[in-house]
Amino acid sequence: MMADDEHVEQIRSGCRYAAHAARKHLAQTFSLLCQRNDRDRLERLCALILDAAVDACTSQPLPPQQQQQQQQQQQQQLATLPRPFVVGMLGLVAQVLKTLRHQPPSDTRLRTTQTLVNGRLVDALLSGTACRIHGSETMHALVALLAALKTWRVCTGCASGNVLHDLSTQTRIVECVAGVLGTSDRTLHRKGVEILGLLCATSSHPHLILGAMDAVGGFLDRVYMTADAGDWWSAIQMPSFSELCSTASEMRDRQTLKLAIKAVIQAMLRSIDLGYQSTASICSRIEPRLSALTLKLDRLPHHLLMLFADNDTDLIRMLSDLLHLHGRWTDAPTTTPTVHAAVSECDPSRLFVMMLSLWDFDHIALMDLVVVDDTGFNAYLCEYLDYVSSRPESLEAACRALGPSIDDMDQEFDGDDNSNVDETDYRVSTISTLDDLARVLQSSSKRNLISADVSRLVRLLSDFAHKHSVD
Repeated sequence: MMADDEHVEQIRSGCRYAAHAARKHLAQTFSLLCQRNDRDRLERLCALILDAAVDACTSQPLPPQQQQQQQQQQQQQLATLPRPFVVGMLGLVAQVLKTLRHQPPSDTRLRTTQTLVNGRLVDALLSGTACRIHGSETMHALVALLAALKTWRVCTGCASGNVLHDLSTQTRIVECVAGVLGTSDRTLHRKGVEILGLLCATSSHPHLILGAMDAVGGFLDRVYMTADAGDWWSAIQMPSFSELCSTASEMRDRQTLKLAIKAVIQAMLRSIDLGYQSTASICSRIEPRLSALTLKLDRLPHHLLMLFADNDTDLIRMLSDLLHLHGRWTDAPTTTPTVHAAVSECDPSRLFVMMLSLWDFDHIALMDLVVVDDTGFNAYLCEYLDYVSSRPESLEAACRALGPSIDDMDQEFDGDDNSNVDETDYRVSTISTLDDLARVLQSSSKRNLISADVSRLVRLLSDFAHKHSVD
């Protein structure tokens, strides 16, 4: 059986089949060592992977001029292709980091994270991201950098003392990602914006958040605020829309814009967490870009639902983030009027009713989301019911305000004429849907048909029914 260093040499060899087998073996070995809590061998394997990754990211794409002419010609022919050793090692780094953060909390997991996610790895990944020899190499470097940030967040709780906590390191990451966002590759844009969003959610440095917002804002200006952006917005409203149908020159990407919006929300939430007195500065970065999302401010909730409706998980997380933001916004420092109005327009009850309308007030669909709960819907629904319990008037106000606007949204999604639905129907439909959901959950739970713990949700739904009834 080959030793671990021999498997690394197999990745270095350039033989794609051997490199793939070696990478798979090292990833499986790492996972097995984590399960066995074998600290000593884990440290040796981490050191080996780290050395190889640094070597891969800092290696030159072309051989020295002193090498033979035949080698130079061969290398020049391959210069347009991703280097197997670089791609293989970056892929292995991302894979072991993902394995590490999915391990149960332990001292071994913490120590392994500290061993692997250090200054040398971050420098190597930034070098691999900045050296855009081939898009595939840059993409793998971004994926590995994102995996390092996620692992640091999950395994250490963003603890200080790690290089990723330093302002200088985070600033270098923002600058590097800003360069990536200046390219025309939308696959790189997606990972870059996701990295900025993660930094906004975890950074303890207000100025870093401002820098990240500048990068996101500049990207939105360049890509989503152009003269022809209206055609793209019209296209994504169509049920048949698919990113796969976009042309290669199309840089606008639905998922990237969703990630940008998440980054903005995370930046606003984090600025409140930090007690940052210049929250208005962050809002000043956001305000000019609101026009990229909506022509009229009161249409912002409709555009958000339209944008996020393609994926239940993304939709529910966005609604949950806005619920948290709306609940804490009254404690935030003075902000720009437009952003304050935008947050007010995204009222949790209004968005909740719009979501139910989007799903045709189908309590069976809600039941499926609660039982499977791979979207976080159970937690979101409990949070919303807690919210509306202390603000029962918000649901009434939302249903009164949604009459003509929600009809327009339904037509955007379905093309149906809903003009015969008056605003009181939304109140009746919402209350009836939640009553039906409570009844089905109680019945299924008593008959042991579901394994999920829904006791808290059933209690909150019961409280909701006592405060809201269909007249």
